Amino acid sequence: MKWRADKKAEILAKQPRRSEKEVNALVKKLEINPVQAPFYNKTDWTLRKIYEEDHTLLEENFRAYINGFSKNVDDIIEHFNYRATMADGEEQSRRAILNQYKECRLG
Repeated sequence: MKWRADKKAEILAKQPRRSEKEVNALVKKLEINPVQAPFYNKTDWTLRKIYEEDHTLLEENFRAYINGFSKNVDDIIEHFNYRATMADGEEQSRRAILNQYKECRLG
């Protein structure tokens, strides 16, 4: 996500001695601050990572991703009953959906 990359570059410019792990933790902390990013996901998952991970863990990882969104995004997910829609789908259909959207920059 461009926002993450920009924040990471900004932090490294000001604090070049920080380790990769420290910078990533700071960026994540900023990301879950609603003033910095009104829509966020508390997990490290992306649709691409979920798709590329072991397919036997697809549903579990996708649920973690869906459940990690900020309250405002969670309200949208609830409104459209998306959790139930994904639970009702077959594994092959879920993989096809993830494959289709894995390039989207959703965070």
